[in-house]
Amino acid sequence: MDSKPNDVNTAPVHPDGSADRVCDMRHICPISGKDSFATAMLLRREDLSLEYVWHDTGWELPEVYEWIDKAEKHLKQPIVRCGDDLTEIVAEQGLLPSPMRRFCTKYAKIKPMNEFIGKQPFTLYLGLRADEPDRIAGLHPSKWESHRFPLRERGLDMPAVWEMVAGAGMLPPLFVWQWMVDRVAELGGRRPEGMQDWEWWPLFSGRSRPNCDRCFFQRLYEWIWLWETHPDRFKAAVETEESTQHASDFRWLGKGKPLAEIVNRAEQIKERRAKQIVRHLNNLNTPRLFGDLVQDNPFGSTSCGLYCGK
Repeated sequence: MDSKPNDVNTAPVHPDGSADRVCDMRHICPISGKDSFATAMLLRREDLSLEYVWHDTGWELPEVYEWIDKAEKHLKQPIVRCGDDLTEIVAEQGLLPSPMRRFCTKYAKIKPMNEFIGKQPFTLYLGLRADEPDRIAGLHPSKWESHRFPLRERGLDMPAVWEMVAGAGMLPPLFVWQWMVDRVAELGGRRPEGMQDWEWWPLFSGRSRPNCDRCFFQRLYEWIWLWETHPDRFKAAVETEESTQHASDFRWLGKGKPLAEIVNRAEQIKERRAKQIVRHLNNLNTPRLFGDLVQDNPFGSTSCGLYCGK
């Protein structure tokens, strides 16, 4: 479906009151995942002086850094690393970020980007798709800031985005967990006829988002994947947790639940996840009366917004 005119906010008036100084407008496209990269691909067809930014918090995995470097080469333009170190921010706060105190996005991503842009009118080009019409992620236009959603403007949904990005050889890291692939096959999980790659491979991902390696929204199996595949990052998460216990009882897994102890349940957590995938595949292989709702992750997905793996 095509966007209506009200999907694009009116360009803000320059703060000095001159409505015709559109030449001062900056065009900012944050890059963080497949949707934002597809947005950047579309914007290259427009006559805009685009600036690409990526919010580097220091907690991203090596695969993400490699993809950002690759994206920079593909776009043939620098992607400004615009972020602050979350390790330092957590130390300053004396607390872990949590659903109650989500200062990670505020201080590590939004604040440094605002400082990068400065006191100047700008338009943000964000990767909201046509199949997520109700998502606005708390965006508030102002005299400085307006927004455009090129994917919505062109009626592009997730299958279209996947096709675009995969066709360019630019899919973000899928973090496919080979153990999970093998175990699901052992349990009899079969790929339904007609299931597309964008539906299939994310089932076996050790991560449901390509942003911070110790996001408090992570599921238990994601922590186990991190422990198995990036033990240094898991150790860093444990150390970060322990360094804040003098100020708060909150831990990555919740109050009174030390992250280090999760490894004692690793096999149980992995097996539960594998059986969950098999049940999902069995349901898809059984004819049903109603169609499926297209979504990024068949088990649901939660993140901190448009700057986190979008």
